[in-house]
Amino acid sequence: MNGMNYSVHQLAHLAQHAKQAESLRKDARQDRAADPAALERYRAALAQIVSTLEAGGDPDKDTVNQALKLRRQADRARGPRKDTDLAALTKTVKAILFESQQQVLLDYNPCLIPPKNLKDPVRVGQAHDSAPAINALQRLRSIPARRWETDRDSILEKSLARLEEAHGKFPAGEREAAKETLCDLLERSRALSDIDFELQKEDFAAEFQQFNRKEELKKELEGLVGEDSVVDGKIRSFLLHPRAAALYETRLQQLKNAAAGKPVDLDKISPADHCKNGGCAIKEK
Repeated sequence: MNGMNYSVHQLAHLAQHAKQAESLRKDARQDRAADPAALERYRAALAQIVSTLEAGGDPDKDTVNQALKLRRQADRARGPRKDTDLAALTKTVKAILFESQQQVLLDYNPCLIPPKNLKDPVRVGQAHDSAPAINALQRLRSIPARRWETDRDSILEKSLARLEEAHGKFPAGEREAAKETLCDLLERSRALSDIDFELQKEDFAAEFQQFNRKEELKKELEGLVGEDSVVDGKIRSFLLHPRAAALYETRLQQLKNAAAGKPVDLDKISPADHCKNGGCAIKEK
């Protein structure tokens, strides 16, 4: 909420719209009440799977598929979703947001709380953290030279597989090139002394980020569905969240209760010692 810099006017409307959204969701849940018999069959299938897992076994494929089938049947018994009104409300909310606020939403990644010293004044979403990349490079640097020479290909293959598991697979035609790039990066980092690596680790971590396919895949997805659809989805998920109305009202009350500062005549303020005689208190010595 801090990064969006809502005006009093926006907060008042957002609180109202968030309440409307929750009312629409409540009505939709009532309209889509599930068939009790279908739900009971689904719960029984789940109980069988849980019982097998608790006994240390593996549920057979047929049992799992049957449970998934019953889940779909139970969902169909609810009838189709009625999202038309919520979609219209989303458009209404979008209309009161500035373009800069919509861009903040587009860029938002709800992953972790950003640090207070983040240079970007829009402090929402995921802040860049180079520590995981540096830790990975340090582990790979610590491999003994003899093992690196004999098992280099195996180490590279395993490292690339872990990166793909965490950050997304490379297209088949690009994987070998990515492996060669990783090898070059590791060779250069391993050739440095501990002191030199410490001085250059942030640069190496930035290079290491090219193996993070998540951001690239995210951009590809946004290109497919369109930025407008992405913003609409985030408005529904975050700005119209069931708990959002209370937050808007709290912030609105805080702004209404905030007292304006008294005007100050700057000419009557006594200068700091370092500001006297042409000096400056904030200028670096």
